[in-house]
Amino acid sequence: DVCSSDLSAQTRILLETRRERSPSGFGGSSMGSEQLYSVPSVLVFRSWASNADPDAVIKRRLLLKNDSQGTLSFRLSLPQHPAFQVSGSLVPDAAPGDVCSVTLPAGGSTSLTVTLQREHADEIECRDELCVRMADGWLYVPLVALRDTQQPEGGDPSERRTVPGSGE
Repeated sequence: DVCSSDLSAQTRILLETRRERSPSGFGGSSMGSEQLYSVPSVLVFRSWASNADPDAVIKRRLLLKNDSQGTLSFRLSLPQHPAFQVSGSLVPDAAPGDVCSVTLPAGGSTSLTVTLQREHADEIECRDELCVRMADGWLYVPLVALRDTQQPEGGDPSERRTVPGSGE
């Protein structure tokens, strides 16, 4: 089984104490983890409650792409908020908060589907992120569900990258 249902205490601490090296995403960073990127870099479900069909399934696709010359291995931490369900070949039978071990070949890519679980999106604005932990840093892909608006409070989020702190 490539996924574990509980984040380890160490991983939870890392998520809470991460330090930003380059808050604007790719700009100015020299981390090798830039070889892995997501398209789009942010997933926002805008004004989802205005959908006329309450039974409609609201989904977004996310592509993870290895732009390097070598195989990349990483840990994929799924969002913990139950409003966001992630599925795809890399995360079979995964539950919110699972951590999956993933390998992508050189030039390879994989598609993930993020489904908005309306029954759990009970806030005006739900936020979480998909976290990718590589040997040389972290990639954070924000996930936002806006019930009634087009614009998140504080503006649209952006992808972030960090480097491991001492002891990580």
